Amino acid sequence: PKDTVWMEGHDGQTVAIIASEQLVVVRLGLTPAKLGYRPQTMVGALVKALH
Repeated sequence: PKDTVWMEGHDGQTVAIIASEQLVVVRLGLTPAKLGYRPQTMVGALVKALH
């Protein structure tokens, strides 16, 4: 959604805030890029599951 706020930190830490969905997703664990982790995929699945 257009109201998504996305923050990325060191070693895969991410925060996604989607006000229109009343959703906040926080990932603080160590996730090296070589593992291919895609937080956008997870957030998209969560939004889909809410509907």
